[in-house]
Amino acid sequence: MTPHYIELALTLALMSGIIMLAMGLLRFGSLVNFMSSSVVVGFTAALGVFIFASQLGNFLGIASARRDSPTWCSQRSGASATHNRG
Repeated sequence: MTPHYIELALTLALMSGIIMLAMGLLRFGSLVNFMSSSVVVGFTAALGVFIFASQLGNFLGIASARRDSPTWCSQRSGASATHNRG
């Protein structure tokens, strides 16, 4: 893991915590009552499957394509260079 990745992960965790705290203080938790239980259960189940699937490669020791590979970086830098040309 690069320092930039760790910085992004910590920033995301901080932002999520602040949003959750603000929603709790403003009593927005009651909004969940307006969502059907099947939506909440489906979202939670899908999230569990996603987390399980994302960790399966690590558990089995299978190497996967990384996002910070040279191909991905060159695509991003090319897109931003094109965008900045005006």
